[in-house]
Amino acid sequence: MRENLATLLAEASDVGRGLLRYVERDFARYLECGVLVHGFARLRCKRCKDELLVAFCIAG
Repeated sequence: MRENLATLLAEASDVGRGLLRYVERDFARYLECGVLVHGFARLRCKRCKDELLVAFCIAG
């Protein structure tokens, strides 16, 4: 989806209709979901000190 969204939007625009704003917005939010640069929590085990990054999901 990430690689093809720009093409989809351009082709929808070329047809003259485009996509509804909320559809474009929801696609953008979906693509941000799970990407660490958009926010994350760092979880750390107190016993073994292992760490895990969990990306936030703001879609919805």
